[in-house]
Amino acid sequence: MANQLFNEVLDITQGIWKAEPMRNIRMPDVNRSVQPINVDALWTDSGDLPDVGKLAFLIQFVAHERDLVRWKQRLAEWPIRGGLLVSPDETIHLVEPPSDSSQPLGYKVLSIDDWRETLVSPKPHLFTPKALSKFRDGQLSFADLEEHIDKRSFSFISRQRQKINKAFDKAIQAALENINTVQNPISSRNEVKKHIIRTAIAYLAARILEDKGFFRSDGVPQSNDILNLLQCMVDHTNGFFTEVLKSAKFVGINVRQPFALHMGPSVNFTLTNHRDVGRLYEKAVITLPDNLQDQKSEDLNRHYTPFKVSERILELLPLERIRPKERFIFDPAAGSGSLLLAATRRLSQMSDIDDNQDSPREYLSNHVIGNDIDEDVKLITQLRYFLARESENHTDLLPSPQFYNESYESFNRDNISQKIGNKPRIIVANPIVGLKPKV
Repeated sequence: MANQLFNEVLDITQGIWKAEPMRNIRMPDVNRSVQPINVDALWTDSGDLPDVGKLAFLIQFVAHERDLVRWKQRLAEWPIRGGLLVSPDETIHLVEPPSDSSQPLGYKVLSIDDWRETLVSPKPHLFTPKALSKFRDGQLSFADLEEHIDKRSFSFISRQRQKINKAFDKAIQAALENINTVQNPISSRNEVKKHIIRTAIAYLAARILEDKGFFRSDGVPQSNDILNLLQCMVDHTNGFFTEVLKSAKFVGINVRQPFALHMGPSVNFTLTNHRDVGRLYEKAVITLPDNLQDQKSEDLNRHYTPFKVSERILELLPLERIRPKERFIFDPAAGSGSLLLAATRRLSQMSDIDDNQDSPREYLSNHVIGNDIDEDVKLITQLRYFLARESENHTDLLPSPQFYNESYESFNRDNISQKIGNKPRIIVANPIVGLKPKV
């Protein structure tokens, strides 16, 4: 009967909201030592894939009365704005986490008629999924630029990031230690390093999408097999991951195993996004062992820009003063692609791009241009764009930019048009120490 009540509650909720939930989504538990758990039904803002700032509401069947306390704790610590727990005694428990951590957890026991009345009342005390957000009070800090999370869930998000950072570090280090254990036809250890980093980043991106339910519609089961998962990515992205799949095959099973061990199903990536791909790539490259750092890598002078800072920079640029056909935005030292992605988003929001002869997608792809001497940056940028498109339902208006692998110092007024095909009117960059722009 309890299962029947759960189905009835679910049918009523999605019928009134006219929004289908995601089913059986794996979420990180609040207890670090516990494996990820399944959420029966989860709604997010605008129907996007799960993310830190987009969890709206869940409905969960709780099999045992003793588990109610655990689920209340999860709802209190997860960055989510409410949930219904259907218990075995056929009661419905409405849990409303407060936006202020100093306030107690909101909690009510409802009948199914109470819940239906709440959803259809003229002034519901709850929400629709799209209107669930609550504004925070108090002064914003610089840290708030990167993620919109309230104080209540800050410690949970911090723990999750630490866990993912630790898993990623362990996977990279263990893979590097295994280089000498296999016969490898590559003579350069730096070449091996590139394949390892590419495999790690691609597997990270695949695991993020796997935990967010990207493959669920095709019935792809969760697996520890890295090659199978990356092959799924190739199949779902029209060959986008083909190059990375070759790298994964090339490094050998002894080097791939640490990735599955440390970044497999025991770690949950549901609440991560494209920012994490960029951040972990930056961390991986900076912390590589000295014996795998070549002179070229050491001289890159990396200065990465937080994504929210990148967005703010692009918001403040008066792009409206430049004619649409002349709005070529160029980042000569793209790093992990934050400024490029922010540039594409900014252009996509401008109404006058429709006046151009190109389609909006062609326009955006042609008018955002990236460059970096690091050959892996193009791949990282494409991965970030791909995750942003899939996580935020922007398939048509976040096309990957043009990309080049030139030295920053090689550009000047006379040759830039020839090198990148257009002369940019807007140059965005996190300035490189010791280098002066020549454009």
